[in-house]
Amino acid sequence: MFFYDQFGEEIKEAIADTEGNLWISFVNGTKITVENGPYENWHYTKRNLINKRDSIYVHGGVGLTVY
Repeated sequence: MFFYDQFGEEIKEAIADTEGNLWISFVNGTKITVENGPYENWHYTKRNLINKRDSIYVHGGVGLTVY
């Protein structure tokens, strides 16, 4: 969300593994890798505006990914 909020770029795809790494692709072709690290490095939120209980919250870093 930081990149979307700050730069107006739409996320095309976000993939995370179970070890805390995140790969993001934007519609303009930019790709970013957020590697696992010593802290909770990233948060990914997909909001459902109709039913907030159906929103997805994913946190990664410190060796694992939790959703």
